[in-house]
Amino acid sequence: MVAAAAAKRFPLGVADPGAARAFVHDRAGTVLALDLATGQVRWRAGTALRPLSVVGDVVVAARVASRNAIELVMLDAGDGHELRASEPLALPDWARASLDDTPDYTLRAEAEGGTVVLRWAAQARYRVHPLFVPNDPFYSQQWNYPLIDMERAWDINPGASSSIVVAVIDSGVAYRSGIVRFNARAWGISFDDSTVIRYPALGAIDVPFAAAPDLGGSERFVSPRDFIWNDTMPLDFVGHGTHVAGTIGQATNNGLGVAGMAFNVRIMPVKVLSDVWDFVFGIPFVGGSDDIVARGVIKGCLESGKDPKDVIAVFRIPGAWEGEGFKILRKYGVDYCDRSVSMYEAAGRAVKKMA
Repeated sequence: MVAAAAAKRFPLGVADPGAARAFVHDRAGTVLALDLATGQVRWRAGTALRPLSVVGDVVVAARVASRNAIELVMLDAGDGHELRASEPLALPDWARASLDDTPDYTLRAEAEGGTVVLRWAAQARYRVHPLFVPNDPFYSQQWNYPLIDMERAWDINPGASSSIVVAVIDSGVAYRSGIVRFNARAWGISFDDSTVIRYPALGAIDVPFAAAPDLGGSERFVSPRDFIWNDTMPLDFVGHGTHVAGTIGQATNNGLGVAGMAFNVRIMPVKVLSDVWDFVFGIPFVGGSDDIVARGVIKGCLESGKDPKDVIAVFRIPGAWEGEGFKILRKYGVDYCDRSVSMYEAAGRAVKKMA
């Protein structure tokens, strides 16, 4: 039988206060016996060892036997010579044998009666990795993305999926290249001081359009529709809708331009807003009116296979042509309100409906 002496753990070893001695190891794994009263080294012994405990006149140390196994080595506490060593003791599969406490486990040797028991305690091994940060050169200027914690969102869901279609209901999208012939009418610009600048008619002109290269190829765009020109070619004359489409789904982490939020989704270009060039070229319908916007929103729902009344909580119609807009919304059973209802009230109604 061996008696267990009271032992105190040192950062690199153990101490036996009752006998005024400590047993530590250096970087090479040499065990040093220290006199606690004088600080002198009494002896040095072994290599690649780590003292774990003092049991009577025996120092119990660990030695790496293999990648997943260690040996217990008994040293004479008086002079440090090796008394005996155990058979290799297998550690759990998840543990890697080491002389130091590792992220895998912590080693302890304790005396229980006449037996030395080796214990190890598992510790979590956490994986640390950086947030997804796109390599697009102008991403650093997109100050709004960090404000909404976009990088952490990308770590959870990297760019959504091509099974998701986002309708960009705006001024059109630069989704295709081509040359389109228009008839340019005479037009003018009026200023607040009553100054008017007039431009002559140019007649038939060919206008070149170029697809925005960082929005992806033609396969990315779904069911384009133009409610201003009443066709299926919603070209963007002013760039606003293209900018919105880029914020939503621009190609990301490709070393070009800026980053999009949901860069894997597909895009449905729907044109409901017009600008000065639409007027110059003679649009048949005025963009931005309530009926046109309502048509665009309804189309987005139907093309996505959704029932408008199920996905639109409340449609607030703010102004012109609201009567025509009401007719369209009623046709599809959509709840709506007019401009007499504030945005705050409309939002509250929508939240209550969805609750």
